[in-house]
Amino acid sequence: MNWQMYYADGVVYTDQDGLPENSPKDFLLFIYQQNPSFGRSLVPGDYFVFKDRWYGHDLYGLVDQLKHNLDSIRAVRPGFYTDDETYQRIMASAILD
Repeated sequence: MNWQMYYADGVVYTDQDGLPENSPKDFLLFIYQQNPSFGRSLVPGDYFVFKDRWYGHDLYGLVDQLKHNLDSIRAVRPGFYTDDETYQRIMASAILD
């Protein structure tokens, strides 16, 4: 798998499930994706933008991407904040995937 999206409601959506633009739009906590240097890496961000791969941004980074790279953006997903227990449970599961 090239990338995996982990959601607060327990959903895991990957590139094997479909295109990034068809991924669920709500409750996204974080994304893991392949990294040629060391296996896979966590993509941190408040907003996630898919171009050739997933990128994480804060609000200002998102606005900048939309302003300058709109033609190359295939999907944008907002991040979701949840309680620490839920986040840690899902992160532990993701690490073991």
